[in-house]
Amino acid sequence: MAEHWDIYANWNPWHGCTKISPGCKYCYVYRQDEMYGSEISSSDCRKTAQFNLPIKRKRDKTWKIESGKMVFTCFTSDFLLKDADTWRSECWQMMKERSDLWFYFFTD
Repeated sequence: MAEHWDIYANWNPWHGCTKISPGCKYCYVYRQDEMYGSEISSSDCRKTAQFNLPIKRKRDKTWKIESGKMVFTCFTSDFLLKDADTWRSECWQMMKERSDLWFYFFTD
């Protein structure tokens, strides 16, 4: 499987989530933030530096995320999180613009 990792990309337009069930006790996002010593609470949803990643280009003007890739979206949050409502329409637009990619996300 390792030889197939080049067909994937990660896009986390925002980071942070709200614990909504007992299963959230074991959420990797909270553990990861703690491990890296994040000073911002994992419960605080905030835009990331890679917010516009799907529409970013390299110096040669080609897409940073190559056409045909599966893009794991918002794996450090919930794409449909209420706290991200104001940003989501921009993400839908980027997804529409990059209809050559496969965007994959899950939600609670």
